[in-house]
Amino acid sequence: MVLVKLLTLIRTRARVGGLRRIYKYRDDNPEARIPEYHFQIRDDYEKQESTGAIHMEKTSRFKMVDISPKEVVTREATAVGRLRLRPETARRLREGKIEKGDPISIAEVAATLAAKNTSQLIPMCHNIPLSKVETSASVGEDFIEAEARVKATAKTGVEMEALVAVTMYLLNIWDMVKKVEKDDHGQYPETWIEFIKVKEKLKASTG
Repeated sequence: MVLVKLLTLIRTRARVGGLRRIYKYRDDNPEARIPEYHFQIRDDYEKQESTGAIHMEKTSRFKMVDISPKEVVTREATAVGRLRLRPETARRLREGKIEKGDPISIAEVAATLAAKNTSQLIPMCHNIPLSKVETSASVGEDFIEAEARVKATAKTGVEMEALVAVTMYLLNIWDMVKKVEKDDHGQYPETWIEFIKVKEKLKASTG
């Protein structure tokens, strides 16, 4: 029996944006190149021939904006979003008949925690000390609509904190009602999050 090697150790590296593309060749057909893609931060390499060492100098493709020159003022942002539900689930939610407990209370706590940890979730966001996180919701015939209002005295806006808060609010509602939302196959054909947006952004006058 003749053993045919599928892949050789011959690799040709090429840069494609922030990807490293590696071509592998089949022994039985050198023309058939099989590309594989591996993500990596873009680096510039400078080989030092005398020592054989490799010097790596990173060229960053992103950065946190320097807000040092900006003034500290009061800032507010309000975000809204909606979670579509089965009418039966919405009814149970209105009547407080969800088996796991009170979804609204859990969602309020989760939204507050999420807003305060936005910079841990969105890397380029600044860590802003928030002075207020307020949430509210209304349940319709086949949906729940949530609103998150965030306030801070800072050098940059808090719209991302508001967006994170309202998103986490809705995700926690989904988690609390998922037992009654799933169909016979364990899927969610009538459940989705929609219309997440910044409703309003305010900034105090510096005059």
